[in-house]
Amino acid sequence: MGSHDCGPLFLDLFAETLRELGGTDHDGRSCEIELPEQRQNWRIQREASRRGFGQIDLLMQGAGVAVAIENKINAHDQERQVECYADYLKSTNCAFQRILYLTLHGHASSSAGTREYARISYSKHIMDWLHRCLDATCEKPSIQVVIKQYVKVVNHLIGYSLNQQSMQPVIEIIRSNPGIIQGRNEINKAVDALILEAWENIKKQLCEGLSHRFKISSNNDGFSDNRYGQPKRSALVLTPSYDSPLQSAPFEVWIERDMDGFGVGPVPRGYLHNRSKLDDGLIAALEPMLKNVTDEGLPTERFPLGWKNLLPGVADQDLAPYVNGTDCASMCQLVLNYVGALERAYQAWLEKRLVDCAEADALR
Repeated sequence: MGSHDCGPLFLDLFAETLRELGGTDHDGRSCEIELPEQRQNWRIQREASRRGFGQIDLLMQGAGVAVAIENKINAHDQERQVECYADYLKSTNCAFQRILYLTLHGHASSSAGTREYARISYSKHIMDWLHRCLDATCEKPSIQVVIKQYVKVVNHLIGYSLNQQSMQPVIEIIRSNPGIIQGRNEINKAVDALILEAWENIKKQLCEGLSHRFKISSNNDGFSDNRYGQPKRSALVLTPSYDSPLQSAPFEVWIERDMDGFGVGPVPRGYLHNRSKLDDGLIAALEPMLKNVTDEGLPTERFPLGWKNLLPGVADQDLAPYVNGTDCASMCQLVLNYVGALERAYQAWLEKRLVDCAEADALR
């Protein structure tokens, strides 16, 4: 994962994952994978070339230990590939030798011959390991951001693999109608135009469905192009009625789309102009009260208390239903429920603050 100040943490968690989940041998039987504990640092080399034995994707070596990891993503084995890795490990004379064959879903090797190896997968082992890494770095947000990017990449790889079989009927349709290929550019442009319409439809319905409860305006910070599918139009800012406790809050309520999602949450007032932040004490007080209405995910500078997702994602499959004007009433209700919870949490914080101030005055 590049440079970090976590020492052997990630490697220890990888060993823990292998120990607890185990692997599968060539014939599909469960097998244990327990890396010997190392008192000295591991030596880890990527794409380790070994004359006469080939290039090992990841070679881990320690005192009396040699582990070769072959990483296969939508690629085939080379002739005798895993068999050659086994020969190399034997030449090291290490007491512990192990080959781990890593694929998206734990497929078997075709180049191992009679040599032993353990199958592991991205869908099970790597995803489990990454989530352990997230749990262990909760106080290191900059590192968690990187780990979450790895999680997204793995999710994409797994999804891509799973979708291959479901794509076959579409491939056959295109094969029977080659004109589709000739018009691919026009088709892509038409799809893009429909996606923009879907975003505009969502925005219109949100404004109509929430106008009885909020004054709604748009903003633009110069970094938010393509929000709602249109350049220079960013989040919807919801201003509640005058009797709402949020009128005096140091944050605004935004509905925003970014490359990762679409949701509603509080943003510090003045954020667009001076990157203002919420007080740490306020965040610590509100977070537990909003836990049940806030989706899992890292707080960000813009959304320090996280947000509530209004769509599962912002991929084409998430937006397709809204091309034909699917009703957004449930989405509006999610917003109302979230803002209601936010109002109650902030009101409770205000009341506690008043009590604390009164008690402090009484002690003077």
